[in-house]
Parts: sequence; structure tokens; C-alpha cells
Amino acid sequence: MYVVMASHSKKFRTYYRAKRKKKYTQDIIDLARSEARESNMRQKHGCVITDKSGNYISKGHNTSYSYLYHGKRSLHAECSAIRNAVRQYKRDFLKGSVLYVIRIGVVGDEDSLRSSMPCKGCANAIRRFRISRAYYSTNDAHVMTMIEQVKI
Repeated sequence: MYVVMASHSKKFRTYYRAKRKKKYTQDIIDLARSEARESNMRQKHGCVITDKSGNYISKGHNTSYSYLYHGKRSLHAECSAIRNAVRQYKRDFLKGSVLYVIRIGVVGDEDSLRSSMPCKGCANAIRRFRISRAYYSTNDAHVMTMIEQVKI
């Protein structure tokens, strides 16, 4: 909630909302990063789902588990977060929501962001549950490589 004085212009209110939204998005990314740290896999992914206004709905991370006769299986972060949201709310509650996925890699003492993208199964799940936007992490080296490929 924010308060704007009546004497302020519409331009100031728009700027203040955008500034607040950017800070709130950073909090969501930090939450996804902390969720990725809980993963028991080598490639650590964390996912947070929010509604249109940025309110937290659910979170999840990728995990591996083994069956007695079927070998090792994994559950991706996106599917884990969607499953947690469907358990708490109805299926239609995810319509129009926003999904953030962070992949981290340990470099020295701190976590650094790595490139991530959805597999076919996760992309289908995002479409099936009508999630309007999905944001995936990327590192600077990946972006620079893509820019160089476009220039050539």
C-alpha cells in the first residue's frame, strides 16, 4: 500500500509505482534463489508463482527421488510450484499468474545466476494452467553470446 499526496502529479505516481514494483520483483527473485538452495540436485532451480499484482502464491524447487523398481526420477521446479499451488487453491486460480524460475550455480562463496529455460513438459504445464508470463534467469555470458550471434 502506498500513499500519494493530492498535490503530486500523475507522472510522480507512475514513477513511484514502477520503483516499488522493481523492489518487489527483487524480493521475489531472492525468494526463488533461497528456494533453489534447498534443491538436492546438481542443477539447482527454484520457482516462485505470483498473481498479477505480485502477491505470493506458491514456490517449489527441483528434487530427485527414487522408486524401488523404476529408478531415479526428478521433479522440476516449475511443476513442483504448480503442484503446490493446485493443492492450496483451485486450478483456475493460476490463470493470469506470473512464474519466476532461478537457476543458481555456486562460484566461490556466493551463488551466481545461471541460464535456465523450460523443458517441453514444463512449457506444456505452464500453458495448461494458463500462466500468463514466465521469467527465467540468465547469466551475462549467455546474453552476450546471443547478441553476438544476432550481429553476425
